[in-house]
Amino acid sequence: MSDSLSKVKNPIKFMETLVDEMPNQIREARKNCSEMLLERRFNEIVFFGMGGSGITGDLMTEYLTREHKIRAYSFHDYSGPFWLSKDSLAVILSYSGNTEESISCYNFSKKKGSQILILSSDGNLKDIAKRDNVPFVKLDKGLPPRSTICLMFFSLLKILENSAIIPNQDKEVELIIRIISSRSIKNNTKKLVEKIHGKTPLIYASPHLKAVAYRWKCQFNENSKRLAFCNYFPELNHNELEAFSDSHPEYHVIILSDENDPASLKKRIEITKKYITMGCSLTHIMLKGSSFLGKMFYAIALGDYTSIYQAVHDNKNPLPVKFIEEFKEEMTGKKKDGNLNID
Repeated sequence: MSDSLSKVKNPIKFMETLVDEMPNQIREARKNCSEMLLERRFNEIVFFGMGGSGITGDLMTEYLTREHKIRAYSFHDYSGPFWLSKDSLAVILSYSGNTEESISCYNFSKKKGSQILILSSDGNLKDIAKRDNVPFVKLDKGLPPRSTICLMFFSLLKILENSAIIPNQDKEVELIIRIISSRSIKNNTKKLVEKIHGKTPLIYASPHLKAVAYRWKCQFNENSKRLAFCNYFPELNHNELEAFSDSHPEYHVIILSDENDPASLKKRIEITKKYITMGCSLTHIMLKGSSFLGKMFYAIALGDYTSIYQAVHDNKNPLPVKFIEEFKEEMTGKKKDGNLNID
């Protein structure tokens, strides 16, 4: 944990406030990137990142492919696809700037001759960007990487707008800010925490919301210090559904769906619920509204609050990620000095 985070006096309030401040992060991101654009054209966008940074690439991939029919892909690894080329845009996402997988993907993308964009707060990637004259988005320091999702996502969104890759999204963004500022989110969260008490969450989602389901899983892992698992329709109907032939009171299923899902998918979800509830508790959250991004970020805020309040309920501190830090130390062989490569 960084020095600034180790000095936080009230970790629970700090983490809750970071979710409260999502609208401000959105505004800050758009202001910070108001003049930035990409000079070269490209055929596809490839996102590289790990953990709390990498989820931005997953969400942006879902958004760009669904809403704008842009070829976009997200990778969490040391390298990328063999087909990456000079006609690709490689976006390197690493809040710390020191994540070894992300630095490896930068080197991979550079060898392929791709156009590269880096988002980071500091670290080796900041130095690399300066050395190689690569476009660089500097993010505010001193935050848990998992709490920077709006900074990263809406910085990218603004850059794509400026570059005429997607249309202007000012009205859409203002709608999103209103949606995630709703007081009802926290009320809905607290009801859900009571249902999850003592159980392991299973998060199931419509196919275009699977990145959101993965975000929920990761937030339960890091904030609540709980195991959690995710899957998506229709794939889960061909494997995981069979496990519900036995009773599983130790799990609680959370289904994230979209009111605009096709009728066939809605039917599939309703039939699935019948089998799940034979021996397992369930909460179905149907996201409503005309804005896909609005529904996506409402669900993200809901999941973030839920994981934090679950930590409170379980008497856990949501801020530190001790095992992840120790693992990184062991991987790098570095002494614990407060500057670990955590993403």
